[in-house]
Amino acid sequence: FVHAGYGYAKLNGKRSTVQPDYQAKSLSTNTYIMGFGWNTWFTPRFGINVQTMAKFVSNPLASPHIQHSFSLIYKIGEEKKSKKRNFQKKRY
Repeated sequence: FVHAGYGYAKLNGKRSTVQPDYQAKSLSTNTYIMGFGWNTWFTPRFGINVQTMAKFVSNPLASPHIQHSFSLIYKIGEEKKSKKRNFQKKRY
């Protein structure tokens, strides 16, 4: 699968409680997100998900980043069996 998106991020400037003489600057930026991934199933209930995502920003003071994830998937619930249509069955 492939995914893409657009967003907006805002950071309000605040004085640090650890270093009172330091104050972070306020920052706002548009964000652009792109990524891809895939699911692989080993059994009807167990599989893995692998995904990579990159976030790009329009403000030079903000930093872009890349994130990778690897997940184990377990399906919960009853397994539904597919019903095959029987076209030979009489209606009446």
